[in-house]
Amino acid sequence: MFHEWLVADDLGPSSEAAARVASQIAVNQSLVSGQQARVVLCHVVQPVPLVMSPEVTSTPVAATFQASIEAAQRALEDRARALHTAFPTLKVETCLPLGPTVRAVLEEADRQHVDGIAVGSTGRHGLAHALLGSTAERAVHQSHKSVLVVKR
Repeated sequence: MFHEWLVADDLGPSSEAAARVASQIAVNQSLVSGQQARVVLCHVVQPVPLVMSPEVTSTPVAATFQASIEAAQRALEDRARALHTAFPTLKVETCLPLGPTVRAVLEEADRQHVDGIAVGSTGRHGLAHALLGSTAERAVHQSHKSVLVVKR
């Protein structure tokens, strides 16, 4: 139990902290259970609000969107290598689902059959929290899996 985690990774320092905590828990639990420790780093790509007709796909908007996806994939792979270096017995995977953040994270956690979800808390308060909401808070309330919220 809790040897497989999905980390909702926004590529920031809070989610890096969540990835490290989830990795440590996974490795510790794998020693008890004898099962492979696994962490899935999941960065959700927000869809471009344009109809992707042939005329649009050749524009700078589409090129920028594709470049941001490629940059996110490279960042996830860098983070995965760092985790594997820190925890050599850990299996680290990455994914880049498309969609609204919380829904995509919860669906990916189900698809990956992980034991829990780890999210970093950015600590927004006041107006920023009211306007932007909290991915961690929504994940806690909407998930049927255990959610670990890690403060940096």
